[in-house]
Amino acid sequence: MFDGGLVYGAIDGRELLLDVLGSEVSSGGLKPLVVCVHGGGWHEGDRGSAMHPWLNPLLASHGFVTASLTYRLSGEARWPAPLDDVRGALAWLREHAQDPGADPESAASPVCQVRPGAPPFLLAHGSDDRVVPIEGGERLRDALAAAGAEARWVPVAGAGHEWADRPASRGLGESEGSFGSVALPFFDQYLKQPH
Repeated sequence: MFDGGLVYGAIDGRELLLDVLGSEVSSGGLKPLVVCVHGGGWHEGDRGSAMHPWLNPLLASHGFVTASLTYRLSGEARWPAPLDDVRGALAWLREHAQDPGADPESAASPVCQVRPGAPPFLLAHGSDDRVVPIEGGERLRDALAAAGAEARWVPVAGAGHEWADRPASRGLGESEGSFGSVALPFFDQYLKQPH
């Protein structure tokens, strides 16, 4: 079930939208919700690039609900407007998560400050990233560890900021080394398993 262009807020006449892809897999209860905020340094990008177009269907086929959102970019609104928009989307998703059968308590976002009790993080970072040097990802990993949070660190050797990851060539199966081969087990472990 795909529900695109849902309005989660409006600012000065500008609608803020998100897309939800629901799972067709029956799990007998609410499904884990994966929220992805697209990259682009708050100045470029859109919700269509938030998750690889093949990753949403991969996760949905394994019992997840995914949400990708649009926020105002820095050329349109001053900081912290993009962060405020993301927080607004998260609040909207928590309120409406059960509509597509998602568990509102399962939504985790890296926009939250690092603190004890923070949700688990999956950090995949290109070793040759010239936009956000790998040391930035390492600092986040180390801060999460220092706070006692779970942080799975996946350095991608030779990759830049927008590394070209591809799905496996045969449908929704994933091979070693693809982002899906890392993301799916992470979400299975932290969103489907009772903790």
